[in-house]
Amino acid sequence: MSLGFGSDYLTKRAQFLSAAEGAGAKLAAYEHPEKGPDGELLFADVAWIGSEQAKHVYVMVSGTHGVEGICGSGAQTSWLKRGEAALFQKANIAVMLIHAINPYGFAWLRRVTNEKVDLNRNWIDFNAPLPSSAAYAEIADLLNPSAWNDAAKLELKNAIQAFAAKRSSAAFIQAVSSGQHSHPDGLFYGGLAPTWSRVTLAKILNERLAHAERVGVLDIHTGLGANGFGEIMVTSDASAPSFQRARQWYGVGVTPVGTANSASAKIAGDWIGALPELLPKLEVTGVALEFGTVDVMSVLFALVGDHYLHARGEFGSPEAAAIKQEIRRAFYTDNDEWRGMVLGQVMAVSRSALRALG
Repeated sequence: MSLGFGSDYLTKRAQFLSAAEGAGAKLAAYEHPEKGPDGELLFADVAWIGSEQAKHVYVMVSGTHGVEGICGSGAQTSWLKRGEAALFQKANIAVMLIHAINPYGFAWLRRVTNEKVDLNRNWIDFNAPLPSSAAYAEIADLLNPSAWNDAAKLELKNAIQAFAAKRSSAAFIQAVSSGQHSHPDGLFYGGLAPTWSRVTLAKILNERLAHAERVGVLDIHTGLGANGFGEIMVTSDASAPSFQRARQWYGVGVTPVGTANSASAKIAGDWIGALPELLPKLEVTGVALEFGTVDVMSVLFALVGDHYLHARGEFGSPEAAAIKQEIRRAFYTDNDEWRGMVLGQVMAVSRSALRALG
């Protein structure tokens, strides 16, 4: 039996919509203002299963980071095909699946949105002063090369090693990935205004959850950690009620990002962390499930190459094809063992949410 994982956005969307219809979902589509690489229309899709007035709702999201939607979409589709949503219906819990909330990044095999923004660095108050980008500014030029070839890769590798020797590897990763608002062509750019994906996700959550009281949220990610292992992440600190509930739901494996046991650096501007403010009247327990793929330096180099390609590369060239192959490999492991590990852990986390909500 197929695990339901495909490759391109159009194929994955068709598979998801078919599985959702088969599960009796009510569907809605939110058209993106941009087009895909072949001129195709792009959509964020919502599948709702159960009563629209349900007080308890389970939400599963894919594609926050575009290319990571290959995994997230496949997990959602397989989860639906296996009848898992029916278990929630028996417990009078509604299910909402949000497919490809960043469809532009998904279709173009990019981690960022059409605004070149990391959606999980975009959820900040833009009426307040922007967070400092001083740490990123120190290394910005290293991560925005004028060419992307063997010589440039070696130069970047040596520069990273020099920085790590002077500070530490952890300091480098923190400077790179925590989020910055000063270099639009750089990595982990948080933007200067809310993106289309942020506005659309806020609209979906506010409208669809208006009658809810208790909500569980799962956002599926890839790229950090040991291959196939799913880290249950939260961005709140250990004193937050949402963290305490997540531990009650999912156990001691729930990990705050930026701590010694997490594969992620501390970040600012993620949407799971924004849920208490976005949905203040609800009890929301949100987590991200991050599946490991390749080592962190391979992920970083794949991102640098992709940013180079979209800033000054030549599409249609062998160079472009190689860059896209690397970014796909950085966020998706193309074998049945990895796919099986992903699906099994998504099912386990979802059933824990079912018990907690029920």
